[in-house]
Amino acid sequence: MSVDTHVLEIESKFEVPVDATLPDLTGLPRAGAVGAPREVDLEASYYDTAALDLMSLGITLRRRRGGEDAGWHLKLPSDKGRHEVRVPLGDDERVPQRLEELLRGTTRGARLRKVGTVSTRRTVLPVVDAAGNLVAEVCDDRVVGERRRGEREARLVWREWEVELTEDDAELARATTARLREAGASPSRYASKLAHVLDVVPPQDVTGASPGAASARDVLAPYLDAQVRRLRQLDPQVRADLPDAVHQMRVACRRIRAVLACYRRDFDRRAASHLRAELGWLVDVLGRERDLEVLRDHLGALVAQHESTDAAQEAWIDEALARDLAAARETARRALDGGRYDALVLALTDPAAWPPWSPNARRPARRELRRGLRAEWTRLEAAAKAAEHAPSARRDESLHEVRKVAKRLRYAAEAAQPRFGERASALAHAMSALQDTLGQHHDETVARTTVAGLGQQRSRADGGGDVRRVLDDLRAEQSDDLTAYRDQWAQAPLAAGRRWLG
Repeated sequence: MSVDTHVLEIESKFEVPVDATLPDLTGLPRAGAVGAPREVDLEASYYDTAALDLMSLGITLRRRRGGEDAGWHLKLPSDKGRHEVRVPLGDDERVPQRLEELLRGTTRGARLRKVGTVSTRRTVLPVVDAAGNLVAEVCDDRVVGERRRGEREARLVWREWEVELTEDDAELARATTARLREAGASPSRYASKLAHVLDVVPPQDVTGASPGAASARDVLAPYLDAQVRRLRQLDPQVRADLPDAVHQMRVACRRIRAVLACYRRDFDRRAASHLRAELGWLVDVLGRERDLEVLRDHLGALVAQHESTDAAQEAWIDEALARDLAAARETARRALDGGRYDALVLALTDPAAWPPWSPNARRPARRELRRGLRAEWTRLEAAAKAAEHAPSARRDESLHEVRKVAKRLRYAAEAAQPRFGERASALAHAMSALQDTLGQHHDETVARTTVAGLGQQRSRADGGGDVRRVLDDLRAEQSDDLTAYRDQWAQAPLAAGRRWLG
């Protein structure tokens, strides 16, 4: 059975007393009126492994009956809300094969079973703008939940309010939250109704500066844990082809690799080297798909500028790259289904072996982390100097090396932020700017090579005029990127704060 739809859910939940009165919602930003309330009864069964592997990652799988969106819902956490993958209801309560496939890397062979049920009497208030377009729905839910743990059953009754926005609108979200809190609501401790039933509270984020006595291990462990968790959350999103999932999984891998590389004294050399190699393999496997997506969008936009009147001509790059992209996507999915990827995930989640600390990790963070950052900064200076003096034939390759070192230093500085505060943040910000500029330059280098390779075939078709124009555009973009890079590099020592690194 195929996936029906993907939805980005931007939702906030609030705990309220059972006798609370829903406030007047008129006058909110962009809200022209509040529609008539409607009531609906919802019945949901929730599924997870015996160890609650989905719940531990903020993932929810349910089978809902009633309402306009009856069906199977797989909810996956994202930066701006949750992605919801929907599959039709079907005739029985067996988890659809497609959803089992998406969760293969998360469950790792464990059986999905029913872990709780929730019955909801929902009152929905639609909020519309002046043109009558829906901007939000406010739901007043009276909930009965049941859970089973072994032979014991528990029944809970509560009330909650939910606000679901149709698009990311911070002003509307703040105003609605303020209105509800004035009426006695408070942000829910639980990420979902199932979490409420099972009484599972999300792990607290570790924020703020670490005390002066903190060890390198104290500072780096929360950062590494967050990146491994993020990698695992992204696994089903990559399998579902959700937007930006491949890129974000690669970023999580690179952040882990950067910490293992920059602070190498604090990790067992052999184990860390092996993990870095395996994470690099995963980045490369996913990279071909990501690079082709970026290339396709970039070149398509440039061609469209010159051939906007001829759809057939605008499609020539898509036609040339579509087959490569499909093959890259298939290769990446096979890798996620393979034993090498399974072994990597097991290594990153084995509490007895991960992270592979060395005795140095128990030393003060101030000394250990600064040592690693200083060494990485020295590598960046050497790479920048080599790029400055590189012959023209090797300049693009040399600048790409600068980008890789800047990226590694950026992520290492992010990890050190709890100990060094604004100094590490400023360094990470400066490296991010370098990374972005040189990333654009690298993308344009790849694009030029690709267009030149396609140019002969295109030239036979129409003289190659559009190919030459695209190449000219790419050269102009690269020239602008180099100017921006030189300006940024001139300011980098100041942003890096050489005194605290030295």
